[in-house]
Amino acid sequence: MRPPPSLPKPATDSSLAEKPFLRPFPACGGLRFPVSARRHRLQAPFGAPVSGGKNPVPNSKREWHCNFCEVKMRYMHKKNLIKAELERCAREKPIKRPTYTELGQAVGMPPQGPWQPVLDSLARDAESAKEPDLTFLPKNARTGYPSRIGRTTKRNPQPWQRDKARTEMQRIIDKYNPGQANPFP
Repeated sequence: MRPPPSLPKPATDSSLAEKPFLRPFPACGGLRFPVSARRHRLQAPFGAPVSGGKNPVPNSKREWHCNFCEVKMRYMHKKNLIKAELERCAREKPIKRPTYTELGQAVGMPPQGPWQPVLDSLARDAESAKEPDLTFLPKNARTGYPSRIGRTTKRNPQPWQRDKARTEMQRIIDKYNPGQANPFP
């Protein structure tokens, strides 16, 4: 309902009045995204307990820290174990490229992951240290290529992703296993 033209407009932003669950979230730098009414009143991030720990919300097993709203995922503590396993695979002769299921069994993670945050963290670390990105070693059993290339997940890698996988695999081979053939055509 709009006020007659003779009356002044309300002091609140009308776009927010029409969308009560899309409001600024101060803990995340004022980003706007849907939040439940209870979470909005408490200004609590998703997954954090909202009732003093008496009645935790689903997925509240995650550990929280506020660094640009980054969430510490459940399997982040296995990051060094995953990196060590990938380095071991890179040094084997011939080079071993495990599937995500095999890698999960080796490090104690479920085959379906969550792989994305852990592998993206490893990729960022390798990129900042100017090292080869070992996250190109695990392969999708169906395609033979990594499921995440360039921090993007695709069922069928696009040509630029295939080129990036070939280039990064060559960097891995040059550092960890010189003389081996690149498995990507």
